Amino acid sequence: MGLLQSYVRHRSRHGQTRLSDLTAASTPKAIEVTTPIQAAAAINAAAALRVPVMLLSAEGAAAYAGPSWFAHLIDDAQARFPDVSVVRVLDCGDQPGLAMAALRDGFSTVRFDGPAFDKIADIATQLNAQALQRRPAILTLDNLRQDETILYTACEEWLQE
Repeated sequence: MGLLQSYVRHRSRHGQTRLSDLTAASTPKAIEVTTPIQAAAAINAAAALRVPVMLLSAEGAAAYAGPSWFAHLIDDAQARFPDVSVVRVLDCGDQPGLAMAALRDGFSTVRFDGPAFDKIADIATQLNAQALQRRPAILTLDNLRQDETILYTACEEWLQE
């Protein structure tokens, strides 16, 4: 068992993990980030490995933090590595208004699982964006000691798998 396996979660309501409108081959590995140190560690590891990375907010973060907060969190972390391909995913829970706000704020990917998923996904497509109904397999960094080296190592190992 690898260092990270106990920290990887497959998140969904019904025990399934899938991405809407994405194939596994085109989807970067996903890391949930909630703090500046976590976002920096994920982007630094992606830069070192020269791979893209998907950074997800915590579940429902749009409701309590908003799109601007998450965008700034990623922008600040990515400033040192502007060439790293980062897919930002704001988790909007089941709130269509929050998903629409995130799309208006320029997010190219939102996670939304409400009854209006098909409508939100259609609007996202019209905006050259996408909506994910389920969270992919992710590395969750909140379970680790919040130390730069530990977080970086965890991200690096996860992105290499």
